Amino acid sequence: MLQEKRVELERIIKGVYLENIIMKNNLAYIEIKILQYIFEGESNTKIAQKLKIKETELVNYTKFLYYKIHHTKHIEEVKQKLMNRLPF
Repeated sequence: MLQEKRVELERIIKGVYLENIIMKNNLAYIEIKILQYIFEGESNTKIAQKLKIKETELVNYTKFLYYKIHHTKHIEEVKQKLMNRLPF
């Protein structure tokens, strides 16, 4: 029961955090999809396959995306820090 609540809370926090990033920045559709896949923990290879682009293109999109949203750390690290602060 407690684990289920934690999983649900994690899902909510991820969603709110991602939504805030999207709302505060003028992101293109592909940038939004990349962020979503990163938050889901997908690898670059899987993300590129899902978006039907080359991995090198994905790397370029991601670098520009991080620059655009002013993140110097990988988004996954930020997400993990949020999850580690949960009370249970």
